[in-house]
Amino acid sequence: SQKFEAPIFTQICMPIIAGEFDVSYIAQSPDGSPPPTLRICREAVAWARKRGITVLWVVCARPHRWRVKRDLQYAIREAGSDIKIYYEGGRRVPYVEWFWTGSKLWYARGPLRWHLRDTILRLMPFAIYRHIAK
Repeated sequence: SQKFEAPIFTQICMPIIAGEFDVSYIAQSPDGSPPPTLRICREAVAWARKRGITVLWVVCARPHRWRVKRDLQYAIREAGSDIKIYYEGGRRVPYVEWFWTGSKLWYARGPLRWHLRDTILRLMPFAIYRHIAK
């Protein structure tokens, strides 16, 4: 964001220094749980289109990357947009450090739990995934 003087679209739980950046947040779910990846992608595309943004730089945790790519490409097609996507490599973190045993999300507490849920999401027909990710 600093390099390109670009606005940021993110989840409320991301630690961004208030006032230093132009930050927009996705609406939280009523129960406080993180929004599904597809919802984040849809809102990011709508946010970008509203601002006339034609390029999105995506920064995400490595375990999320395959789903973010798939869902963002889908959201762009769904919106009839031609937004370009670039993925920031970010700092190199050992894979196991992306997980936290204290997370309120059972699947974010360790790699094995993550892969169990992630495998189900990868194998699920997209029509079903799209329906549950509203």
